Amino acid sequence: MVRGGAGEMPAEGKGAIVVMQTKPSKGTGAGPVMELRLLGAALARRPDGAALTGLGAKGLAVLAYLSMQPGRTATRDVLVDLLWSQGSPDQGRASLRQELRRMKRAMGPLFDQVIETPGGQIALLPGSVVTDLERVETAYASRETSGLSALIDSYGGPLLSPLAVPEAVFQDWVAARNSQIEAAVGDGLLRLMLLDESAGRLDRAAAAARKLLDIDSLQEDVHASLVRIHVAAGRIPQAKRAVEACKTLFEEELGGPPEIDLDALIPDARPARPSAPAPARTAPERAARKPAPDDRPLVAIAPSLGQTRECAVAMAVAEAALEQLARICWMRVRGTAALEASGICVADLARAADYAVTLRVEIGEETAAEIVAASRMGDAASVAARRLAMAPGGELSTAVGLGRALAGALCADLTELETRAALAAPSADSAWPRLMRARGLVMHGGPRAAETARALLDPRARSGEADAAELCILALSHLEECWSGWSAGPREALFRGRELALRALRRAPGDPWPQHVLGLAASLMLDLDSARAHQLRALTLAPGFAPAIGEMARLLALAGDADEAGDWAARALAAAPGAAEAAAWIRAPALARFAIGDWEGALECTDRALALRPDWAQTRLLRAATLEALGRSSEVARTLEPAAKILSRISVDAVRLAHPFADEQRIEALVAPLSRVAAETA
Repeated sequence: MVRGGAGEMPAEGKGAIVVMQTKPSKGTGAGPVMELRLLGAALARRPDGAALTGLGAKGLAVLAYLSMQPGRTATRDVLVDLLWSQGSPDQGRASLRQELRRMKRAMGPLFDQVIETPGGQIALLPGSVVTDLERVETAYASRETSGLSALIDSYGGPLLSPLAVPEAVFQDWVAARNSQIEAAVGDGLLRLMLLDESAGRLDRAAAAARKLLDIDSLQEDVHASLVRIHVAAGRIPQAKRAVEACKTLFEEELGGPPEIDLDALIPDARPARPSAPAPARTAPERAARKPAPDDRPLVAIAPSLGQTRECAVAMAVAEAALEQLARICWMRVRGTAALEASGICVADLARAADYAVTLRVEIGEETAAEIVAASRMGDAASVAARRLAMAPGGELSTAVGLGRALAGALCADLTELETRAALAAPSADSAWPRLMRARGLVMHGGPRAAETARALLDPRARSGEADAAELCILALSHLEECWSGWSAGPREALFRGRELALRALRRAPGDPWPQHVLGLAASLMLDLDSARAHQLRALTLAPGFAPAIGEMARLLALAGDADEAGDWAARALAAAPGAAEAAAWIRAPALARFAIGDWEGALECTDRALALRPDWAQTRLLRAATLEALGRSSEVARTLEPAAKILSRISVDAVRLAHPFADEQRIEALVAPLSRVAAETA
C-alpha cells in the first residue's frame, strides 16, 4: 500500500490496472495523483483496496488509451471510433458522454484531478498519472543490468488482458501495442539473461529466463538457457526438472519433443525413459552441422594436470569451451573423456588431433590466470596462444565465462587458418575444403568470388543435402550483395538470402548461425527490432557468440546509442579478435559517433577500422561523409580514391539498406559522397 506518495503499488491484484489516489491535489501540482497498471488483468482499486467496480471496462479503456498517447490527449471522435464504432457518430458521442459521467461517479474527486475535457478533446492533466508501462519502458531502455532487472517485476502480463471491450477497433489496437510491448520486454529480458549469465549472476539470469517463458512458453532456446544456467549454478536437480517440464509442455502443445537435445546440456544426463539401448546420442544441431563427418578437422581440448584447485578450474574452463565450440565451430570438437573413450590419452593429443589445445591454470594469492596453447598436428606449430586473467574468488563461475571467451577466440583463429588453407589449395574436392573455400570467397572476395562460392555449394543446396553451415554461407553470399551493393537487384538477393537462412534454421534449430544470418537479413529489411531479437536468440543458444555480439553493436550504433554500441563492439573484439568480421565490429563505434554527430570521434573510429580493412568501401564512404561534415571536403577525394571502382557499382538503395539510421539526415549525408564518385567516373 502506498502511504502519502506515489510509491509502490499494492501487492494484491498483480498485473492489474490499479487506480490510486495519493493526495487530493490537482494533477498539475507536485507529483502524480493516479497510478495505472496497464499490464495484466484489467482491474481498478481505491487506495483502501476496494475495487472501483463502477468504473467499467470502457472507462478503464479510456484511461489506458489516453495514458499511451503523445501528450496524453485524444479527440472525442477518435475515442468514439475506438470504443463505439458500431452505431452512428451521434450515438457514439452520446455514449462517450455517458461513459464520462459514469467515470466521474466512480472516481469521485479524483476525476477532476486527472481528466480535463476542453472542447473536442479529452486529456489527462500533465503530471497527474504514472503507469507501470512507463517503468517497463525505462527499464528496457537501460544499458545496465540493474535497470533491466526491473523488467522482471514490472512486467505483469499482456496489455489490458482480459478487458471485456468487444469493439474490434479497440482489440486490434490492443493487439498491435501488446505485440510491440512484448517484443521490447522480450528483447530486454534476453539482454538481462545473457549479461547476468556471463557475469555469473545466475539467480537473476534464471529469473529472467522464467519471465521470458511466462511470455512465450514455447521458446526452445530459452528453455535451453534455463537448463544451462541451472547447470552452471550446480543445481542439477532443477536442471533435470526443467528438462522434463519442457518435454511435457512440447508433447502437450506440439505433439512432439523439442528440437534441441536438452539432456545433452546436463553432465552425465540420460533421457528419463530410454526406449532401447542405442549408441551415444549427438545433439541434433551438432549433427545437422556436419558437412562430412570424416572430413572435418578434429580439435581436442584437454586441461593440464596440476594442483587440485587449479585442475578443477582448468576442467571447468575446458568444459565451458567444449560446449561453446560445439555450437559455434563447424569442426569436430572433443574433450578428455571422449578422447579416452576412443583409446587416446592426453599424451597422444598432438598425434591424434588436427589441433591440440591444452589449458593450464595458475592461481596466486590475489590473481589467477589461464594459459592456453593450440598447436597444429604434423609440425606442432603454435597457432593460438592466450593468457586470460581471472578475478580472485568464484573461480568456477568465472571459468565458465573464460571458457566461452576462449571458444570464441579459438573458433575464429582456427577457422581462419582452415579458410586460408582452402583458398591456397589448387582445388576443393571434398566437403570441408569446399565449405572453407566458399567461406573465404564470401568473407574476403568480391562479386565474382561470391558467384564462385555459390557454384561450390549450390549443387548440394538444390539436392536438399546441404547442412546448416553450407546454407548459412550461401545465405551470406546473397546478403553480401545487398550489403556491398554488388547486385543490380538487391531486394531479390535479400529475399533469397533470407530463404536460405530459414532453411538453415529448420535444419538446425539449435544452431546460433541461422539466427545470426536471419538477423542480418532482418536489418536489411529495415526491421531492426526483429534484427535485434534474432541476434539475442543466437546469444541464448551460444553465449559469447562473437558475430551476434558484433552485430548487436552495429544495430545499437544505427540507433545512436554510442556508449552501448562501443561496449558490445569491445565484447565482440575481446571474444574473437582474429575473426574476419572484426573490421565491421571496429566500424560500429564509428557508425554510432556518426549517428549522434560526433564527427571527430567518428573520424577516429573510421581510421581504426580502415587500418584493419583498408579495402572496405563502405567504411571509406563513412569516412568521406564524416570529412564533409567536418568541412574538410578537400580530403574526400583522397579517401574515396582507393575504393572508387567498387563505390561506382554501389547503388543508393544498397547504402540505405546497409545503414538504416534512425535519423534520415544521416542516411542522406552518407549517400551524398556517392554522387561525387558517380560524377568522377562518368
